[in-house]
Amino acid sequence: MHDSSRRSPRRGARRGSTLVVALLLVLLAALVSVAALQRGLDAWLLQSGSTSQKLAFYMAEAGVAEARDALAQGGSGNVASRELPAVFGSGAFWVETVEDEHGVAFITSTGLYDGASFRIGQALRRPPLPLATEGFFGRYGVVLGDGTVVRVAGAPVPGEEGGEDVDPNDSGNGQGNGQGNGQGNGQGNGQGVAEDLLDELVPPGLLGGKQSGGKQSGGKQGGGKSPLVLLPVAPCAAPEEVRLVGSDAAIDLGANVVVAGAAIPGPDATVLYASGTSVSGSALPERDLRELPAIAMPLVESTGDLLCLPAVENELDGGTHALGTVTVGPLATLTIVGPAAVHVEALRLATGATLEVDATEGPVHLYVAGALTVSAGARVGTTSGRASDLVILVGARGDVDQDGDGAGDSPVVWWSSEPVCAALYAPDSRVALPDGIHWRGGVAAQTLNVGRNALLELDQDLLAVDIASRDRRLMGWRVLDIPADEKAELRADPVAQARALGLTPPCPCAARVPATNEYRFETPEGETLIYRGASLLDLTLAKVDTVLPPVVDESVVPLFGDYSKDIDDEVDDIVSDEFQNAWDYALGHLPPNHQAYLETGKFPPGVWMAVVDLGQRVQPYASVFNDPNVADELLDELDSSWLPDASKVFVKNVILNGP
Repeated sequence: MHDSSRRSPRRGARRGSTLVVALLLVLLAALVSVAALQRGLDAWLLQSGSTSQKLAFYMAEAGVAEARDALAQGGSGNVASRELPAVFGSGAFWVETVEDEHGVAFITSTGLYDGASFRIGQALRRPPLPLATEGFFGRYGVVLGDGTVVRVAGAPVPGEEGGEDVDPNDSGNGQGNGQGNGQGNGQGNGQGVAEDLLDELVPPGLLGGKQSGGKQSGGKQGGGKSPLVLLPVAPCAAPEEVRLVGSDAAIDLGANVVVAGAAIPGPDATVLYASGTSVSGSALPERDLRELPAIAMPLVESTGDLLCLPAVENELDGGTHALGTVTVGPLATLTIVGPAAVHVEALRLATGATLEVDATEGPVHLYVAGALTVSAGARVGTTSGRASDLVILVGARGDVDQDGDGAGDSPVVWWSSEPVCAALYAPDSRVALPDGIHWRGGVAAQTLNVGRNALLELDQDLLAVDIASRDRRLMGWRVLDIPADEKAELRADPVAQARALGLTPPCPCAARVPATNEYRFETPEGETLIYRGASLLDLTLAKVDTVLPPVVDESVVPLFGDYSKDIDDEVDDIVSDEFQNAWDYALGHLPPNHQAYLETGKFPPGVWMAVVDLGQRVQPYASVFNDPNVADELLDELDSSWLPDASKVFVKNVILNGP
């Protein structure tokens, strides 16, 4: 018989061990659950932080956009402040903008959202107008008449005393017409140039010496030496080589034209040569298009017209002047004393009139909003003989009625062949210069057509003239680090802190800081910066080491109070934003040569006949202008737009011809 009192403790011990195992399993399950919960919580926090950081980045981008718009309208580019940010949706931002001595604006925008912060910076600059960097430039084409000479001002004219005679039959004349006549003119830059290169690269005597006279006759080498076989040579423009003629399209050179430097056509375009033509520099096409930036025209109201009569002293003193139509009568003289900035609605020089700049104290910038007419026998120049002392800026876009016949004419009409000493910048005008003109300075236009036997001298002093264009261009941007201590402070939500103090954070438009004052200061690194705003105390991101006095240079051309920037204010008065957007879209989807046809109103006869006379659908115009959105917007305002009359007729026919 078994004793039950001895078996009970063992069964109880077994029941206790089972309970311990069960508790351990429950504890393990709890730990797994807690770990999973913590992991999910961490993932949620990470995702939440990532979302907040992304939204803070969007706030910073919104701040940059607000600052750029403020700069475009003449503001300081500063928006709100660190103590009182601008509220944008559920987030906020503030922007600080400074400018260096080269006109580069540095925008620093800080975005805030739900305790997260993000900072980005952009560098913007209005590029200077290319008064001489591309030489005598026609964006949509350059034509030089027979016998025209283009050179750097002060260089000897080929054929004159002290100059170098140019033999049109010289094998090094760079004609490149592909005739293969033994003169090397089918080799791009001429056989004479190739020989000179070989003389530099090949040791003397290796090929039996140089060809006699650098020429060939009847395919045989002169001097009785064995023929020298030369490969085609395509020289690159040296950095120091002067660009005398340039275009985004083709360059057409007449007979016996001499270009004592480089002639650079646009991408996929060429230089067209005629008999006796000489280009001493490179004629290789440019890789990229070279646009002509828009002019920042003064936004001023006219004080009235000005009529200058002969035998009367007509003089404009230095400073700024805003006039209506300025007419210089026959044999009359208008003298502008520099430094001065003059804005006129139109400028007309009658036969024998003279426009003279007294540049003793400084240069003159002449802004012409509309038509510029220079009649036969009129003279334009400076007392100093420097073209950099007179810069004429023509802002007219499209055709204007110059003679009252109801038909559109180019805004620039230049009939006088008298010597000129000036720079002419007319990015939206066709410029035609008469036979025999002597122009010292530079010309940049939509198209440039020069008559026969002209002399064009590029004044390199224009390279030092810095006139900012209308539109700011982005130079670069980057993400900026926010120091850990500042990031911790920003995590406390400056907007909530401002509201706790009874302050109301403004909206972005109301938070723009006007450019009431200008401060020059030096940073600890020695960089000189300019801040525009109410006080330097509002500047928190750039460190001020020394406040510098303002720079006063009486020789600098004075400035008007406001200029058109980034937005074409004059065009806005003519057409709507919808028309402008539709036109920009259409041009953006057309090749450069077709853009040129529409901008200038000069169409190939075959294209014009097919579209206008025969009513045919011609590509690529049909696919672009038959887009319903484009067609409707253009038709509504086509007749009142700035487009040349021929372009209005052409576009209307393309649209009406239908898909």
